[in-house]
Amino acid sequence: MESSHQNDPVIPTETPCQPLRLREARQALEHTLVADAILFTLDEQWAQIDGIGDLPGLSSFRRNHERAATLHTAARGCLERMAGGDWHESIIRMLIIRMYEGRHYDSLKRGNLLEACRSVSREWQVVLENGVRWLQFSDEAWRDAMVLSQEAVGGKRWSVLAPDWKEK
Repeated sequence: MESSHQNDPVIPTETPCQPLRLREARQALEHTLVADAILFTLDEQWAQIDGIGDLPGLSSFRRNHERAATLHTAARGCLERMAGGDWHESIIRMLIIRMYEGRHYDSLKRGNLLEACRSVSREWQVVLENGVRWLQFSDEAWRDAMVLSQEAVGGKRWSVLAPDWKEK
């Protein structure tokens, strides 16, 4: 419905940008990137420990963590571009896809690390559990970043740009 006043702004039913949410999404994603860095150092440390360094679960963890960290970084790049005013549909779509793919690879690496924990003695489980705690921190931050990104983009726009996404 149009306003009867010439100077009244027309408020759309769904705003394309909620800058506060975008800032919060970037902050949440920064927590994920910090956790990624710590997980890289933990993984390198685990690789040097006799008895756990060559566990199959850890080699799969390493591969999936590298992919997830790349997706996290790309999502952060999308958010930075959007914060700079680049709200092109391709950037938003890239953000959405990276968010879902990142969630997928995070799930895989969590399973890999839990598999490794189950296959070692209690002494080594304690060493690996530090990584599990960092994964939990990262997962919570990623979930927050995803929700806040969707709010920044707008739920309807988010759905339109990612209609065919299926969990792998």
